[in-house]
Amino acid sequence: MLLFLCVATFLTVTGHSLANDLTDTAGPVTDREIILDLQRRLAVIETQQTVYVTRISDLEQRQQNDHQIIADLVSHRNLDQKRISDLDNHLETEKSRVSDLKDQLKRAQRLISKFSAYESQINDMKRTANLDKNLTSSKRQLVDIGNRQENEDSQYDVQTLDLPENPAMDIFLPVEQGRKLNPVLDGSISRHPAKEDTPLARVAEPSGNPDVIAFHAYLSFDYNRASTHMEIRFDRVTTNVGHGYSGHTGTFTCPSSGVYMFTWTVCIQSHFITTELIRNGAAIAAGFSGDTDYRSVGTSVTLVELNQNDEVWVRVDTYNAIPAAGHIIGNPGLTSFSGFKVR
Repeated sequence: MLLFLCVATFLTVTGHSLANDLTDTAGPVTDREIILDLQRRLAVIETQQTVYVTRISDLEQRQQNDHQIIADLVSHRNLDQKRISDLDNHLETEKSRVSDLKDQLKRAQRLISKFSAYESQINDMKRTANLDKNLTSSKRQLVDIGNRQENEDSQYDVQTLDLPENPAMDIFLPVEQGRKLNPVLDGSISRHPAKEDTPLARVAEPSGNPDVIAFHAYLSFDYNRASTHMEIRFDRVTTNVGHGYSGHTGTFTCPSSGVYMFTWTVCIQSHFITTELIRNGAAIAAGFSGDTDYRSVGTSVTLVELNQNDEVWVRVDTYNAIPAAGHIIGNPGLTSFSGFKVR
């Protein structure tokens, strides 16, 4: 059809052209010459038609390529929109974590203020304890002096050491009859009537076993979203013999040097979490919980040698980097921390 239209157009144009040519030609034109001229012009038209068809094919191919590029751009746009949505969700999660950290910081500041007051009280108690130790040492020295005097003399008067700092502890010191006391101690000793077979000096020691140290505490609430190196504060204390553990901080402060056994259990909602046992800021043992899509627990046990005033606590190490991970379950006592002195 296209070829027919082109030929018709050509004949119309060439008709006028032939007419003009015939009018310009001096002699008559034969039919053969007209047919030859038409065939020549028709060949030119066919050649141009081939060129146009080739160009149309190229344009159609370019159109298909443009459609493919547009489809790829639409796909990339959808991916970018999904990434933006994921980033928005992550931003909200981080904002929530920042808010939790701010709350924890405020609690920590309040605890630091309380601990400063407690530390002052503890220092006062330590000074009092040191004074008691010095007092006991002085009394024992006086007992040794009395024993030496007993070996030298045969007759004694019973002397009582008057120490008002701790009147519950009495020391009976034998002194030779008629002999003056040491002038350094003379002001603190009062005389009693002479007695025979008076028992030697004795010091009353407090009852109880200070070497028994043990504690147990558990978590009474949930950590909805744990963070790396976050200390787990086991706040409900059920046993605290020796008063080494603090439910306010989740830290055990060693009352006396020795070998201790620690065990901790962590329950999580899903996925996995790893924990560490920390001594004075350095990790000494590790624990693992989970690696499933359901609630699970993990328990770890370790032995460690501690010095007095060493601090031990449990903290989070790593967990799945997805929003659903890091949920630690506390109530009713599924996450706990225990320890006791072995020797």
